[in-house]
Amino acid sequence: MTPIGAPSTAPAPDTSIGGAADDALDRPPRSKLGPLVLLLLALLLAAIAVYIVATRDHGTTPPEPRATDAAIVKTDTLLVIEPSPLDAVALPTDAALADAPADAIDHRIRHDARPVRPDAGVSALPDAPTGFGYVTVRTSGDTYNNISIDGDNPVSPPVNKRRLPAGRHTIRFLDPKTGAVVETKTIELKDGDAPIVVH
Repeated sequence: MTPIGAPSTAPAPDTSIGGAADDALDRPPRSKLGPLVLLLLALLLAAIAVYIVATRDHGTTPPEPRATDAAIVKTDTLLVIEPSPLDAVALPTDAALADAPADAIDHRIRHDARPVRPDAGVSALPDAPTGFGYVTVRTSGDTYNNISIDGDNPVSPPVNKRRLPAGRHTIRFLDPKTGAVVETKTIELKDGDAPIVVH
């Protein structure tokens, strides 16, 4: 008989689970540890690869500045751009027009690059009208002519309350089959006007 508290040398009794002792039940069998270790190792390697890719320098350094080939010259010439009114009168120019290339249709190239001086003898044009009006254009009776306002693409009638800037406008009535101008009317539109033009 063994004294109380001394280690027992007798084997542990078999259990109903498979005949192994209690200490053998605390860890999985070695045959099942292999795939688990390989899976954890693969996850560790994947995490290291993601960290390396995410933290490395991707070569996005800015390019070196290019050397300029010419110095910027500041001039004391003042560039003045004035908007012209819609119904401005064409003034004669002293610029020669060159013939356009064969593939250009109705295009001319100006060879005069001199700046326009205010003392060039051009009289000041009156101020352009400001504001907007709304024009309505209709055809009467059984006529059915297309309508073109200020050279826009012709549209079929009626044109209802089209917003136009104040000033002079040309309304053309065109034959829908041939496109020939049947009648032309000119109106003077003031701010807030709403005329009705009938053909």
